[in-house]
Amino acid sequence: QIPQTSVLKTIYGETKESSQRFESLYQGFEKSFGEKEVEFFSAPGRTEIIGNHTDHNGGKILAASIDMDTIGAACPTDTNTIEIISEGYRDKIIVNLDRLESVPKNRGTVSLVAGIAEAVKKFGYQVSGFQAYISTQVISSAGVSSSASFEMLICSMIDYFFNQEKIDVTDYAR
Repeated sequence: QIPQTSVLKTIYGETKESSQRFESLYQGFEKSFGEKEVEFFSAPGRTEIIGNHTDHNGGKILAASIDMDTIGAACPTDTNTIEIISEGYRDKIIVNLDRLESVPKNRGTVSLVAGIAEAVKKFGYQVSGFQAYISTQVISSAGVSSSASFEMLICSMIDYFFNQEKIDVTDYAR
């Protein structure tokens, strides 16, 4: 049974749909990694009202969160490996934190996760192993920043588990 925390209730309300969504998320985690105590995370998609993609070049944008999000159930491990299963993604994402330099820069999501871990270390924060099961409502290739939603979710997990929520959200973006 998924605990209905006040934070989840504040974000999603007390709807049957949101309860079922998080229950399904936990069941996916449990099936993939076994029964463990997990924390739940959420990161919204966004739309860029003006300045689409100029932020990649240091430009300014006007963005807004949307009500589609990426959610995850996760727990830290005593390993130095990040393991992620994302619904709809064919392969398990595995990143060995001791071998970040060996992850190719152009291997899609695994490169994205390795890049986040590398940046976290570069900014002087901690990262260690964890397992996560992820589900998203953010539509890929639709201009609502599905990859950014995924990235922010991973950053929030790393921040919560290993940095006592001390990473500034602007560092998430960087």
